[in-house]
Amino acid sequence: MSSALQQYRITPNSTTSSVAVPITPTPDYVAQLNSLVHSQEVLASTGYIVKELSDEDLESKKRCSGCGIQMLRLQKNEKRNEKRNEQRNNKKKDKEHAQDEGNLERACAVSVSSSSSDTSSDGPVSHGVALPNSTPRMRCKFHSGWLHLKAWSCCGKNPTDPPCVQREYHIPRSDVSGETERLWQHHPTKIGQTQFSHRAAVAIDCEMGTTMSNDSELIRVTLLDYFSGQVLIDKLVWPDVPMLHLNTRFSGIRWPDLHNARRKRSCLFGRDNARAAVLKFIGPSTIVVGHSAHNDLTSLRWIHHRIVDTYILESALKEAAEKAVTESPQKTPVEPTTVSDTSPKNADGGQKRPKGRGLLSLKTLSKVKLGREIQVGRNGHDSIEDALAARDLVHVYLTSEDNRAVHEILDEEIRSMAT
Repeated sequence: MSSALQQYRITPNSTTSSVAVPITPTPDYVAQLNSLVHSQEVLASTGYIVKELSDEDLESKKRCSGCGIQMLRLQKNEKRNEKRNEQRNNKKKDKEHAQDEGNLERACAVSVSSSSSDTSSDGPVSHGVALPNSTPRMRCKFHSGWLHLKAWSCCGKNPTDPPCVQREYHIPRSDVSGETERLWQHHPTKIGQTQFSHRAAVAIDCEMGTTMSNDSELIRVTLLDYFSGQVLIDKLVWPDVPMLHLNTRFSGIRWPDLHNARRKRSCLFGRDNARAAVLKFIGPSTIVVGHSAHNDLTSLRWIHHRIVDTYILESALKEAAEKAVTESPQKTPVEPTTVSDTSPKNADGGQKRPKGRGLLSLKTLSKVKLGREIQVGRNGHDSIEDALAARDLVHVYLTSEDNRAVHEILDEEIRSMAT
């Protein structure tokens, strides 16, 4: 790493070996970079928050007063269960319908005389069908106490025993102090006069830990100038909420690092201060480059519409390559990567953007397209290294021999992603 970047290092155990090579911002290059900026529709469809959260959105961020699970997650689980039950009931109805048709055919073959000797009762008959269960389904289950000496204070049961309190419905926690809005509301880049400190383009990467409520929380923020490669910000962030762990295996950040930075007052205190520090370099026209940067912007509770996301770009190229092979097997498509791997997906089809594994991961793309090994060793990620890799990937898209073909593919595929 160059000496200009080395002075900004905050984690001495990191293994960054890449050097930021300056890029000349010619008018043609800047125009091409602008052409890669995604529309708001594409950003929204790939997990970005593009407008401030509504009251309904904020309500879904609240947690159940009993089990403590986020209401949005509970709603998704409920819809998933309803869909699963509907599919199960449809299969059951189809099976019963087939059985009824078989019974009807057999009944038609019976002699008419047998019907005269049939004795029927006027009372209700179940015909083998179970009566509806009147017992309500208990959706919310929890322990009302706390763990003490390996036992729940509310019931004395072991930590792994079933919850002792059950409710039919989940009840969101009351929010009289506006805590939900303070913790979850997103703030857009201010529209106004461009300041001298604002950059034309930047690259961003953040590291997150896990809170006691199992949410992701910002603990490090890094911002590079896209053209010069200069490190504008590389700071640890003291979290706003109690933490379960710092995700050290991936973030590379340990509690001694945070406590030391807090004692020296060299960290940023809370995500609001981190966002304010970032916005000193970013105006409404600044292009923000990142890989799966919706995670970074969400951790900052920040809305910005001028985004170039290497995950979205590479996804479009990958889909176009697969489509070209299907439609014209003899035609050689623009290959997004050359390694054999699979892109992991969430079980529920959600947006999963791992930076460390998979065909579209930053680690893989950096190795294949840049010839650069990142995220190696056991010391976690280096956000300077990751931000620089995302920036250099965009530079490859803009300067490759297949530049025109890449742009045509991206234009077509990214438009289709928004529909």
